[in-house]
Amino acid sequence: MQTHLRTQSPCYLDSPWLRFLDETGWHWCQPDGMHLDFATGVLTIVEVKYQHTPQAWEQMEDLYSPVLRYLFPAALWQIRYLEVVKWYDPAVVCRDAVRLVAAPFLQHYLRGVHIWKPSPRG
Repeated sequence: MQTHLRTQSPCYLDSPWLRFLDETGWHWCQPDGMHLDFATGVLTIVEVKYQHTPQAWEQMEDLYSPVLRYLFPAALWQIRYLEVVKWYDPAVVCRDAVRLVAAPFLQHYLRGVHIWKPSPRG
């Protein structure tokens, strides 16, 4: 899936390590990916999962977003969330509504789900 995402944009970073300090000390976190759209000021946090899951959203919004918000201030950057899955079940309930997106970094959405199914040829 990471190869697929890298082919969608040269501004996609896969698996960046982020170090942060909170009240309990220093920690590391690693989102599955980040996409930076410098023209529009949109940072997309990407979480790759086999199937659609509420835990992906909790991780993106509760862990990665606060860390990245420090580096990319709200006055300059909008943060979006993208879950990339092979299987999507619309019956899976998440705390916020999500939108299915065909083009992961070209469409407008706040919380998107991109279904990636590789072709049989690779």
